[in-house]
Amino acid sequence: MTEDKLRIRGVMRRSLNRIRKKFASLRNIEEIKGSTSPPIARDYLLRKLIKENIEIYYIVADKKHIPRDRRTGRAQNRFYNYLMGILVENVVKNNSYDEYNCLIDERSIRVGYLNSFEDYINIKLNYELNFNIQVNVSYGLSHNYFELQAADFICNTFGKVENHPNQYHYWSIFDQTRVTRLIFPIDSFGI
Repeated sequence: MTEDKLRIRGVMRRSLNRIRKKFASLRNIEEIKGSTSPPIARDYLLRKLIKENIEIYYIVADKKHIPRDRRTGRAQNRFYNYLMGILVENVVKNNSYDEYNCLIDERSIRVGYLNSFEDYINIKLNYELNFNIQVNVSYGLSHNYFELQAADFICNTFGKVENHPNQYHYWSIFDQTRVTRLIFPIDSFGI
C-alpha cells in the first residue's frame, strides 16, 4: 500500500532499467518477474522499494485446509475474493482514509468475474462492518503497471520466505517497513 503510486512507478522504472543493463538475459524481456529474476536483482529491487513509504499486507492460505474443489473455476474466484476481502478489511481497519483504490492483476481473476470483487468488498465494509468508505477496484495486466510489478516482486519474495524460511534472508530487508502477515484459516493454520 502506498499513498504515492507515481513515486513507486518511478522507482520501478529506474530499477528495472538498471537491472536490464546489468543482466543481458533480461534485456529483451517485456516484464521482469520476481520469480524469474536473479536473486541479486530481486534483492536490489526490494531494497529500492522499501526505501519508499509503503506498507505491505499479505495473506497466506494453508492449502491443507482448503478443499480441492474450491481451488478451481468459479469456486476459486469466490475464494480469492474472500481472501482479498480479509486483506482489504485489515488495511481499512489499520488506516483512516475515506477512499481506497485497489489495482488487481487481471490474470488473477477469471474473465467474466471482474466486477464481483468491488461489489463484494464495498458491501462487506459498508453494510456488514459499518465503515463509511469507498473502495474503487480496477484491473490491469502487470506488464502495463509498475505498481503490479512491484507487488509481484514483493509477493514472490514472501512466497519464497513462507515456503523455505531457512533459505531466504529477506526478512531483514523489511525491518523498517510496516509488514502485516495474515493467515488463513486462523484457527488451524499450519496444523
